[in-house]
Amino acid sequence: GMSILSANITPTKKYSRLFAPFQDFILNGKTARVVGVSLETYFAESGYSDRANAVFEKMPPRSYLETMKKQTLDAVNAGVAQLIFLIHDGGTKLRPVVEQYLEWKNSEPRVRNIVVPLVGAGHMHQVVDLELGNESGGLRLVEAGSDLAFSEIDLNDSGLVVSVTPW
Repeated sequence: GMSILSANITPTKKYSRLFAPFQDFILNGKTARVVGVSLETYFAESGYSDRANAVFEKMPPRSYLETMKKQTLDAVNAGVAQLIFLIHDGGTKLRPVVEQYLEWKNSEPRVRNIVVPLVGAGHMHQVVDLELGNESGGLRLVEAGSDLAFSEIDLNDSGLVVSVTPW
């Protein structure tokens, strides 16, 4: 079956299997974690607006930045070597969030060494490919997965982005 990843919304127990916060993969003997993050405005923009209380605990989705920080700390504590975020929002809107995240990551000794090569964005149907923070362990912010703007993202054996090809 299909797995829905969302690290920033908390479903009630009945629906908890649908919303895992992340999925781990083993690449070259190291753990790589993919974390899914839903829209901060999830309830307002989804069909769950009227039924939210039946599916989710009574709390709004956590902000992107706070979710990224928490999931990074959780990943480091679990021994994860690489972390990739998939965020259901537009790359242009996410740029300041990702820049704040990089600032935090590079100043926080506990998480400085985890590799975070990619934030994959969607929702806005745009082609976005930005390299951010290259001077201090930067990452690529790529808008991919919309119905009008797809990108193929290639990672090398170390898990770093080597190419992004819009198609």
